[in-house]
Amino acid sequence: MVVRNKPMLVFAAAILAALLIFWEYLNGGVVTHYPLADADNPGISNWWGLLTFPLLTWAALIIAEKRKAITDDEASAGDTLVLQKNYLKGGLAFGLLMGVLWELGQQEILQYLILTPWLLSFFLRIYLPETTLGFVLGMAYTFGGVLPVVFALVIQTVGFFIYLLFNRGGRWLYKKLS
Repeated sequence: MVVRNKPMLVFAAAILAALLIFWEYLNGGVVTHYPLADADNPGISNWWGLLTFPLLTWAALIIAEKRKAITDDEASAGDTLVLQKNYLKGGLAFGLLMGVLWELGQQEILQYLILTPWLLSFFLRIYLPETTLGFVLGMAYTFGGVLPVVFALVIQTVGFFIYLLFNRGGRWLYKKLS
């Protein structure tokens, strides 16, 4: 996916967050999530999504731009940026699936589904910012703007080390042995 106008995408993420908050506000109030599902703990309000969605979008675009600048020997990254759309779609699909299963009360399936990204990280770079952005946007309706970011950081940090150890380490070992 070619991106030419980064501020417009950041603005679109802010609009999406505002629409989600507005919808929650009109349907019973903005949801507050409590760590460990204990109301005695301090709550994390979905209002934070107004800050996290645009910041995450901006950060994902900046990181992808730097990645392109490193791999592009001929010219600087400029205003045109190529996002890894398959990673964005995969993160979005996984986030939507997680959110839908949670809404349907299928937590017993979720405990196994959460391992899927780590299995995929043996072969794919699930730690890319496009994946994070898709995952967070996919889970936004169910979990707001903060919890998906935390989930993504944990899942993708472990996925990064799995990819590093098995994929790159495996390639290095194969080269040494052959």
